[in-house]
Amino acid sequence: MTDPLFELKSKNIYEIYGLSGNPFPATPAASPAGFDFLPEIRQEELEEIKDKFLAPSFSGEPVNLWVVGPRGVGKSVILLYVRSVINSRYGDDHIAIFVFSPHAGLSGIYGDLLSDLEKERILDRLLARLCRIAIARKPELVEQPVDESQLSEDIDYYRNLLKEDRLDMSELTKETKSLLFQRFPYVDPKIVEPVMVYLRDPLESIEMLRRKRSSDILDALIGLFHLLHLSGYMMIYLLIDQLELAWGRWNKRQKDRFAIDIRELVVRTKPLLSVEITMNEDIEEDIKVNYPPLLRPLPMIPETTVQVKLFDFPKIEKLIEWYLDKKRVDTNMRDLAPFDEAAVQEIYVRNGRNTSRIITQCHVALRVGAQKKITSITKEILEKQIMLEEHGD
Repeated sequence: MTDPLFELKSKNIYEIYGLSGNPFPATPAASPAGFDFLPEIRQEELEEIKDKFLAPSFSGEPVNLWVVGPRGVGKSVILLYVRSVINSRYGDDHIAIFVFSPHAGLSGIYGDLLSDLEKERILDRLLARLCRIAIARKPELVEQPVDESQLSEDIDYYRNLLKEDRLDMSELTKETKSLLFQRFPYVDPKIVEPVMVYLRDPLESIEMLRRKRSSDILDALIGLFHLLHLSGYMMIYLLIDQLELAWGRWNKRQKDRFAIDIRELVVRTKPLLSVEITMNEDIEEDIKVNYPPLLRPLPMIPETTVQVKLFDFPKIEKLIEWYLDKKRVDTNMRDLAPFDEAAVQEIYVRNGRNTSRIITQCHVALRVGAQKKITSITKEILEKQIMLEEHGD
């Protein structure tokens, strides 16, 4: 007898719905690697973020923002969207760093910063800019000096100078330290050495930066932010997502440590750094009552807070239609099809208006319907599905 597992064939079961596949993720999870976001149904929150956070910071005023709301409402997606807008539209002189729930406190922020700098090739641009600035100021760093107009923002240009033995690495590092000291005499210049090694050996540089002792992390973070500013980034955005996940695991000593470290980081990087943090409502009161040191540099007042609300039904309808349209290949199927409005209303109510659970329920309903060749997913069909799930059949 043939094992049925070996008889699986790849086919599109969603063809009966005019779809190329299931557009709803089984487990909605936003990350820098990918996320789904429909800006038009979050216009109110996005306007607040622009007015309270982005507008003043683009004018050179460092600000902070708390983005607060219940679980599963889409705070992470909003944060990732803000990050993508900053980096894609304004990335020449503004940079947004995404930190996912810093369980390791300041070390977690530092680790995610290094990952972003490496993966997004920000270190390439940083090094190229620092080389250009240093050589323009001190042309003798290069044998057979080049015309300043020829200096590039391409790191390979300076790596080639290094390979040709025309660029003095030791003197370049000294000059960069001197530039950093002249602009920011209170910043520890030790960060310059491992950063400049990136020009010669990226892997060694990253390893040197990651090996920093926990006692040196704060100075390293401050140093990196100031080097980014020295290279031409006018404002750095530190976007910390889902603080509640880390907060819920920490004891009081760890929470106190985080509050003190963040206060030091913000105070010592003024006016270069703007901070945005998402969290659910569970930890809001704890922070306000028990951890005032965190609120001194990052006040939690109406002017620095955005409340992310649960969607009303019309917005959920628009979101579901948007997902379906992403996989729609049959133009005869439109709007909410194969769902009818009563089925969507049932999903909306049954899942407590929680966006994440609604999307998951849509995924399951569509998959089961397609497997059973049900052409229209009605409220009655949906209720039968749910009853079967609840009874384990």
